[in-house]
Amino acid sequence: MKKTIIFIVVPMLMLLTSCASKTDIAQSWETNTSTNALSNAEQEFNDSGRAKAIESESDMWQIYEDKDIWFSFKYPIWTNLITEENYTLDPNQSYIKVEIKNIWDKVAPNDLTKEEDMKNIEDLSAWKFGVNYDNPIQESKKVDTVWNIFWQDFLVLSRFDVCNVTVERVLVFYFNNKKIILTSYAPTSTLRTSATDYFMLDEANCWQDTRWDFDKQKDFYQSLVDNKWPQDIQIWYNDFDKMLETITFDHK
Repeated sequence: MKKTIIFIVVPMLMLLTSCASKTDIAQSWETNTSTNALSNAEQEFNDSGRAKAIESESDMWQIYEDKDIWFSFKYPIWTNLITEENYTLDPNQSYIKVEIKNIWDKVAPNDLTKEEDMKNIEDLSAWKFGVNYDNPIQESKKVDTVWNIFWQDFLVLSRFDVCNVTVERVLVFYFNNKKIILTSYAPTSTLRTSATDYFMLDEANCWQDTRWDFDKQKDFYQSLVDNKWPQDIQIWYNDFDKMLETITFDHK
């Protein structure tokens, strides 16, 4: 009798094992089939040439576009676009601001007159920097062009008073009867502690805060050009150069 029981149970165990194995095999086959299909899709995408569209980091950046004057550029995803007139800058973040003005309007104190703007247009076309806009570091002033549009490119490290500390890179150009100003703001939260050689104590004017050593500002700029700066500031500066390469104009 025991033999009979054993004879009956063993096939059942074998049947259950067999059924489980078939289920596992089916699930495994479905998983593998799905995986293979995904791989095939990926392979098809790679073979199609579409994957080659992403060739540089800037291909993944955000896009700013102004359809009124037909002008656009890309900017890093970690950079904040300033869209409001009243804004507060977080010193741990980087920002980009776009200003578009009529060349005959003088609204802000540092705005040029119409005559000065017209002189700048003439000077820039002759590869001359022209009249200063804002408070540029002399050594940083450059003239460049793309698509026959000439621009001023410069660095601003302070303005308003002796204790003011900022790091801004500014681009000024003229297009479709407008003056366009791009201002990029660097993260400055650790600047005074990471760049002590470029700052000095001025208790008479700034109390316990340090201020720029103005004689060393040109050295600070040169260190950026030479890629010798701490990561956050250097990335910010280099990103601006990459951004310039993405600027496009539509002459409509």
